Amino acid sequence: MKRKNTRSNTKRDITLFFKIIFPLTVAEQMRIPKKFAMHNGGELEDVAKLFLPNGRVWEMRIRKGREEISLAEGWPEFVEHYSLHNDHFLIFKYKGRSNFKVRIFDVSLSGCEMQYPPVEMDETSDSGEETNRSQKIRRQAGPSRAYKTRKNKGSIQFTFKTTKLRHSSLETLEAVHEAEKLETRGPSFMALLSKSDMKSCRVYVPQKFAETYLTEEADNDTVQIESSAGRQWDVVLHYAKGRNSLSVGWANFARDNHLKAGDVLVFELLDRRHVALQCTIFRAGSMTRREFPVFCIPILQDMNPRIPLQFMSHYGNQLADAATLILPNGQVWEIGLTKGLDETFLDSGWLEFAENYSIGVGHFLYFKYKGQSRFKVHIFDKSCCEIRSLRPATGGVGSSRANIRPIRFGITACRSNRASLASQKALREADKYETRNPSFVVLLGKSEMNKSQWFVPVKFAETYLMHIGKTDTKAINIKGSDGTQWQVQMCKIVLSGMDGYFLFQIRGCAGIVAEYDLKIEDVLLFELLDMEDALLQLHIFRAH
Repeated sequence: MKRKNTRSNTKRDITLFFKIIFPLTVAEQMRIPKKFAMHNGGELEDVAKLFLPNGRVWEMRIRKGREEISLAEGWPEFVEHYSLHNDHFLIFKYKGRSNFKVRIFDVSLSGCEMQYPPVEMDETSDSGEETNRSQKIRRQAGPSRAYKTRKNKGSIQFTFKTTKLRHSSLETLEAVHEAEKLETRGPSFMALLSKSDMKSCRVYVPQKFAETYLTEEADNDTVQIESSAGRQWDVVLHYAKGRNSLSVGWANFARDNHLKAGDVLVFELLDRRHVALQCTIFRAGSMTRREFPVFCIPILQDMNPRIPLQFMSHYGNQLADAATLILPNGQVWEIGLTKGLDETFLDSGWLEFAENYSIGVGHFLYFKYKGQSRFKVHIFDKSCCEIRSLRPATGGVGSSRANIRPIRFGITACRSNRASLASQKALREADKYETRNPSFVVLLGKSEMNKSQWFVPVKFAETYLMHIGKTDTKAINIKGSDGTQWQVQMCKIVLSGMDGYFLFQIRGCAGIVAEYDLKIEDVLLFELLDMEDALLQLHIFRAH
């Protein structure tokens, strides 16, 4: 899929910022950092949406002045709801179109993410507490449509057969229990996603619900499904005797909402004539799982950072003697860990790391644990925004335990030796090309050209693009020399009959081949520009 840049590279870089809660922040409004506002303020709309990890969505009025931009109406209710006070720390990640993902931390107590209060299901897409002010914002921001039909028969809950629950996990049973508490204003039904549903990319609609509400007055066979956040998808409603289902288009909804087997969905009828359903998602495990995979460390004095005790109590036994810190553009550092009875801190190599990125008092570090002693790390400076201009290490690779590894993953020596003279020349040119970030090389053969798919070194994929056991596919972005971006899929392929052996492939590359007139024996060099966005820069070395 070809995708043009809609924002400049400068704007892309300013996507993360933090905010510390001070008394004035609580009492009035929240000022957005000037550095972020300068780069993104022009595209912010009148209403911002804040997405919390527990599924709650808050809408707030954006107030723009000559020198500052603030979150105003709806902010005091947000502060009150989460009992924010001095030393609470919020990280905002801008997702475009005035949408922000928000995480809340308590720096004074633990530095770990707060345990969010349970979400009342009628609050999923609220603007805050039920006040006149928040209701006004919600109306102007375009709320979900009210249920419309000639004859409103009330809220009727259609559910699946209870026998389907016999072999369900505890997490799924709790999701069903929470879904049953949802009070809908219009007719509704519940669906429990099975492995079969996920594989067939369809969800069945109870026959009585379909006969009563969907088939009599429907204009067409297309259903509009609306998420609690207000986003909409078109899905085909397939009619069959006794087996009606949402089919074509459902795969897009499932992918965009990260659905998995065991999740429970409640569909509420919004509009009978035009067949519109609102879908509320209850994720298996989200009600009971308590995790502390993220934390932040403020640099308040000239000393080695301490890892929060709350994090160590859950994950300390997994950590080795050194932590691997992975920066957003793929640079990797190894920092020694010193463990004591009451504290664990970053030790050997920390001073080199801090000096390389000019980290000092007033900076904040945000850690996201990825398992096996690996952490994704974001660095925030005194402007409250993330620093993205990461320069290479001052020392050579291997000079200490703390070092950046701009690794070059190449093709096998066997295949290189069998390559033609033209390909070997292109490979040498690629090998000479200096990259500041991790990279890998692809030699285009007949198989790569015929199938329009390229292999990714396993170690590169594991370290920088996806983690084994989490998912089998990942959308990645490839940027050409002319600035054009392409979104393709990277897939993990388990080799048949070989437990523990697998390959990674980039699929859907035909458009790139045609755009740049690639030929067999050409060499491609992929450099990781941004690990967070899975963005790779494509360099082409032609054999002819």
